[in-house]
Amino acid sequence: MNLRFELDLTVGYFVAMSAIGLLVTVVLAVPRMDSRNHSRALGLIAWLSFVMLANGVVHLTASLLFREYVPGTVTAGVLYPPYFFAATVTICRHVGVRPSAAVLAAMLGAVPMLGQGISILTGGGRILW
Repeated sequence: MNLRFELDLTVGYFVAMSAIGLLVTVVLAVPRMDSRNHSRALGLIAWLSFVMLANGVVHLTASLLFREYVPGTVTAGVLYPPYFFAATVTICRHVGVRPSAAVLAAMLGAVPMLGQGISILTGGGRILW
């Protein structure tokens, strides 16, 4: 993306953002492993949608749009969406969350990442981070 747009996405910035994402994921996931709280489960689904599903969609879209490999496409585009869906199904079954509530949480969680991705892919640059 740095080749197409002036994003100034350094290795250090990428590592820091990835570490923050991992930390938030662990902080959200670990306490919910034995919880049957629906709102906490939906919050975790929304977060996973943001950090995995929408991120994967943005990377796959970039590769298709530019008709070339975009770094991160294999991990974010190929691995994240299946993991998100598997985790969401597991969460729904374990906690008893209705599929419609999970879909709504996922849609709401995806909005910031999709907005950021659309802005970057249309040449507008980063808008959130």
